[in-house]
Amino acid sequence: MLVLYVANCFYKPRFSDSTACHMLVYSTMLFQGLDPVEAVKSIAMLVTESRFVELSHAHTDRMDVEQFRHCMPKLFDMVRDFDIALKIIHMPTYLSRVESIDDVEKIVTQASKWLDAAYFLGINTAVIHTLYTVKQVSTYTPEWFNKNIELNRKFIHKLGQKARELGIVLAIENRVERWLVGNTATELVKIIHGFDGVGVCFDLGHAHASGYDPAEFHEMVREYIVAYHVHDNDGTRDQHLLPLLGTINWNAVRNIMDRSKPMVFEVACISGRLCGNYVKLISVIYRNIFGDCLLYTSPSPRDLSTSRMPSSA
Repeated sequence: MLVLYVANCFYKPRFSDSTACHMLVYSTMLFQGLDPVEAVKSIAMLVTESRFVELSHAHTDRMDVEQFRHCMPKLFDMVRDFDIALKIIHMPTYLSRVESIDDVEKIVTQASKWLDAAYFLGINTAVIHTLYTVKQVSTYTPEWFNKNIELNRKFIHKLGQKARELGIVLAIENRVERWLVGNTATELVKIIHGFDGVGVCFDLGHAHASGYDPAEFHEMVREYIVAYHVHDNDGTRDQHLLPLLGTINWNAVRNIMDRSKPMVFEVACISGRLCGNYVKLISVIYRNIFGDCLLYTSPSPRDLSTSRMPSSA
C-alpha cells in the first residue's frame, strides 16, 4: 500500500486583520497543461507574496480519487519544500452529472472520498458544482428543475455531514450554464439555505457570462459567500481571462466583495512562458482593482502540525 505522510497544514498569516485584506489564491488552472504537482510547483516558483493555491478542476477532472491519492505525497513535498499552502480544492466536475435522483448515494460516496483526500492535504474548502439529472422527468421543464433542487438538497445534506466531520467547508459554485439548476442566485439560495458549513463560491465570470450583473448577483448571495472565483470574459461565454481583459465592471464589485473570504484567481492557461507571465500579472492586477492590502503568508515547515494520516504499509 502506498505510504502517505501528508501533514495537516495550518499557517500563520503575517497580517492579523483579515477583514481589511483579501486572501489571494492562485488556481492551478493557470498551468492546466501540466500535471497537478508540476502546476503547484510552477506557481510556487513564481509567486513572492500570497502563497495560497487552489487545486483546479482542470486537474481533478482528469483523474479518479485513487489516482489523486497517488499524487498526494508529491503534493505534500511541494507544500513542504516550496512553502505553499493548499487552501481549496475544486472537486471534479464529472461528479455533478447523475443518471437519476436514485444515484445520489453513489455520488455522495465518490465525493466523500475526495473530501478525505482533501483533508489529508490540509485543505479547508471544497468547491463543487450543483448536480443535475438527465432522467425520470422531461429535461428542463419546471418539474425537472424542482426535482433537481430536491436532488441537490439531498446531496448537500449528506455530503455536508461528511464535510463538517472533517472541518471542510462546502462551497457550491454558481453555474455558467443557464439551463442548469444553480445558475441563478435564487436557485443557489434554495439549494443551500439551512445547511451548516455550506456556502457559495461566487464565480464572477460565470455570473457575467450568464448575462447577470455580478454586483447584483453578489448582493443576493452575500450572506452565503465563503469564497470567490475571479476571472473575466466578454459577457458571451466562459473564457477565464485575466481581470480587466473582459467586460466585467470591476469598479462596481470591488468595494462590495467580502475581504475576509479567499479570492481565487481562476485564470486559464495551458503551459509555458505565457502562463508564467499571467502569474506575475495577477498581483499587479489585484492591486490595480483592490488596492495594496493583501493578506499573505510565508509558511515554513516549522508551521506544520502533526500529520493527519499516520504512515502505514
